[in-house]
Amino acid sequence: MTCPNHAEEGTDVGLLLSAVEFSWDSIITATVEGVITSWNPAAERVFGYTKREIIGKPSSLLSPNDRVDETRTVLARLRTGQLVENLETFRVRKNGTVFPVWVTAAPILDEDGAVVGVTAIHRDVTEMTQAFETAQHMTSIVEHSDHAIYGRTLEGVITSWNPAAERMYGYTRQEVVGQSIDLLIGVDRSEELRSILARIRAGEHLEHFETVRVRKDGTFFPVSLTISPVHDRDGSVVGVSTIARDMSQTWKATENGRSLAAQENLLNTFMRSTSVGIVLAGTDGSIQVVNRSMCDLLGYDQAWFLAHRLGDLLHPDEVEKGARECARLIDGSKDPLATKVRLVRSDGATIWVSRAMVVIPGQDGKPDLLMVQARDITAEHAAHQALA
Repeated sequence: MTCPNHAEEGTDVGLLLSAVEFSWDSIITATVEGVITSWNPAAERVFGYTKREIIGKPSSLLSPNDRVDETRTVLARLRTGQLVENLETFRVRKNGTVFPVWVTAAPILDEDGAVVGVTAIHRDVTEMTQAFETAQHMTSIVEHSDHAIYGRTLEGVITSWNPAAERMYGYTRQEVVGQSIDLLIGVDRSEELRSILARIRAGEHLEHFETVRVRKDGTFFPVSLTISPVHDRDGSVVGVSTIARDMSQTWKATENGRSLAAQENLLNTFMRSTSVGIVLAGTDGSIQVVNRSMCDLLGYDQAWFLAHRLGDLLHPDEVEKGARECARLIDGSKDPLATKVRLVRSDGATIWVSRAMVVIPGQDGKPDLLMVQARDITAEHAAHQALA
């Protein structure tokens, strides 16, 4: 009977040694004083020390300076025969980098039950910690996003719903999670949903998908959707993530833009056809548009105008007064400004013009452009002066 027992014990020891050798976790043994006595290959990979470098060294070498007392406390507990399980702490590699670990340690007993050593399993949880922190970061982004973000299964059951989605659609998280995505559709868009789902199952990512959705109060509104597949660890598509942007304001702006474009076309037609010189300038006086009649009036080409300001057109004695008049308009005067001023032509000649200035507001209602109209009255002015 003895021989088979010895054989069985030898087999058990061999299996144990094999498990230690090929474990993915660092397995270390030490004396009750903390001197390292064994060191498996995983410990070499995790800590960076070879077995030859570390055996015989104190286990405190593996602890950051601020964790040395913790290591002493753990050793003290192990000496009394206590087991230490799932201790979340930090260790330090040979290169000095500190990393998070879970430690489970147990006392090694002799035949009489006396503690003669300790064994410790260290699991490097760096990747797990980073994954958790990334997940927390992503959760925070989703929770505080200005865009509605929600998830659903491939069957269309809503599984997540952020605060922006509550604001956009009007449903609370409690009301909508577990409900069908049809709740947000409002009309028969089954063909649209089938098309989207087919593309998502194929692993496609959809951006700027423009459609219409419905709020809790029944109002329909335009949205732009970014739709992505959600994968499991094996890469299989198991769900759908959607980011929804309310396009109501954009659509209004588009309509306003069309109206503005029509107005601009009308203005351009007028500027091309009139014999009155016209320039459009920014509120800083920089000339942005000039018509043919103004070029002919002063003898400069379009390029010259676009490189200059309103003040550059004026006679030197008119510049200060002109700046005051522009400022008055920009500051809120509702009345168009009409006056006689002197301009200087490209050949140096001074001419008198009847000038009118009005402010053109932007979409926000604030002053955006100054429109200046000038009609040559040099002959009329000379005649008036002759009569005076």
